[in-house]
Amino acid sequence: MRHIPKLPAIIAAVATLALLAVPALGAARDGAKIVNSGSTNAVGWNIKIWSDGAGSVATIGGPPRVFTLSSSATRRFLVDVKAARMAALSGGGCMKSASFGTRTFVRWHRWQSADLSCPVTGPANRTLASDLDAIENAADVASLQTGRLIRIPNEPRRAEAPAPTATP
Repeated sequence: MRHIPKLPAIIAAVATLALLAVPALGAARDGAKIVNSGSTNAVGWNIKIWSDGAGSVATIGGPPRVFTLSSSATRRFLVDVKAARMAALSGGGCMKSASFGTRTFVRWHRWQSADLSCPVTGPANRTLASDLDAIENAADVASLQTGRLIRIPNEPRRAEAPAPTATP
């Protein structure tokens, strides 16, 4: 006759395996995405930040460029995103030009912040907007190609205009 292990032994073995797997679950990466919508005259961009400080920035449709954010800035950003979400500060906005107006917001766990390129209200949104400035600098968003997307037909003066020179 075949030996069948007792049920308590099976339960103990499964429980031991489950306990060994728990530390691996605690080490999961968290992350958030910062999105700038772009406009007719400016290319939009996305920044992804992970809880380990790894980040990437890319223009919409462009290849990503990686960067690293300090652990303190990363931790502060994710704590501030959570605080803004808990404060239920989402939506909102301001009037913007159709050609030049962009929207910048944070997405985290199916939540989206208010437009942080508008005048922000409330301490949680102000803190989040401050974090956003630091992250944009670390990602070097200013170096992304943000020029005009649509060339107006028959507009030769744009192509022929001399490059601006610095004045003393």
